[in-house]
Amino acid sequence: MTNQVEKATQETTQYSKDAWITSQVKAKLMNQDGLHDSNIHVETKKGEVYLTGQVFDEHQKRLAIQAAQSVQDGQNVNAEHLTVSQQDAQRF
Repeated sequence: MTNQVEKATQETTQYSKDAWITSQVKAKLMNQDGLHDSNIHVETKKGEVYLTGQVFDEHQKRLAIQAAQSVQDGQNVNAEHLTVSQQDAQRF
């Protein structure tokens, strides 16, 4: 029974840390010039930040990754599924 309680406590602690990281990354993205109107979704699992959605250009993608990396507890940022909008990319 003690092991189950310890495991549940660890999972709750990790969930709380992940939620804190996610909220901090979202706040950074909202306050970052050039990103407030982008379509970026943030999820954190075991300290790894996942950025998904679309941005208008490569510059915005770099800004989003840098903003996520600046959050102190973010161990790693995965932006594989953060794409540049094809429609907007064709404008240039």
